[in-house]
Amino acid sequence: EYVMEHWKENCFFGFQFLNGSNPTMIQQCQRLPRNFPVSADMVQASLQAGTTLSKEMKAGNIYLMDYAILDGLTANVIQGKKQHLTAPLCLLYEHPDKGLIPLAIQVQSPPDKGLLPLAIQRPPDKELLPLIPDLPDPDSPADTHLMMEVFCVATLRQLPAVHPVYKLLTLHLRYTLNINTRGHSQLISEDGIFKRVSSTGGPALLLLSQKGYQTLSYESLQLPLDFQRRGVMKLRDYFYREINLMLWDAIQR
Repeated sequence: EYVMEHWKENCFFGFQFLNGSNPTMIQQCQRLPRNFPVSADMVQASLQAGTTLSKEMKAGNIYLMDYAILDGLTANVIQGKKQHLTAPLCLLYEHPDKGLIPLAIQVQSPPDKGLLPLAIQRPPDKELLPLIPDLPDPDSPADTHLMMEVFCVATLRQLPAVHPVYKLLTLHLRYTLNINTRGHSQLISEDGIFKRVSSTGGPALLLLSQKGYQTLSYESLQLPLDFQRRGVMKLRDYFYREINLMLWDAIQR
């Protein structure tokens, strides 16, 4: 109900990038991408009085959502209808009073109709979450079991059953192979669920997964390092970061 009433508000739009379905892509922006032609005049009215885009960038208050990973993918065809798939960019500003608000949004790269502030919805997150390993979402098959198959197989092959690490992991991995076998046939097969309901189903499915895994590294799985790399350690109201760092610290202790 709250979302229905407030989804058009700038502050709530920004809040979703921090604590919504995909809180892992936002990053600090110190230099605009070449394919994102935003000028200072375009966004001046949205900035706090007495400052400029350049000053706020240097102060670390400008953030970027870049869905370049979707660029070049062929949209799926569902029931004879070609679906829509874009690679948008969104520039956001951490306003001292209003919180994180959007400054400019580009739907496609290169832009075909210029910048469309607040004219884009957020379906790209829905398309990315099930497939890309560095988008840790609780409902993402990639993070919860597809990627974990590697660790499961390595544990079963390399560690004896009496090993402390084996005992620690075995309860968490006991259903991994079973659910992945079902996932291959029911989710990502040629006639699976993704093919029937997702814009990235079909030919784009494998390519999107490959792109995502190319960015995967051991460091990207360590949350403190990931937050530092993205420059979001001081971003306010980023509850995803706060809660996960508490869990990380508890595990480390």
